[in-house]
Amino acid sequence: MKEKNLLAELAAYLFSKSDKETGRTPSERELAEHFAVSRGQIREALAILEAMRIVERRAKSGIYVDTKQASVEALALFARAGL
Repeated sequence: MKEKNLLAELAAYLFSKSDKETGRTPSERELAEHFAVSRGQIREALAILEAMRIVERRAKSGIYVDTKQASVEALALFARAGL
């Protein structure tokens, strides 16, 4: 899967699967299984999404969607990916 497509698809998936109250998302392992890619690829994509402030990774807690910033950044990402 191309990196740009993985980023856009991952962002969309995280929005759809995040807990509506806490923003918590599936684990790296679950994401890697869902997208049929390595955990390393998921980590790289998450690092980019975190730099864009779409997600926040918390040690020993999980991955969370930052709903305040995420919608604007995600729309820009989707537009660049042609989705």
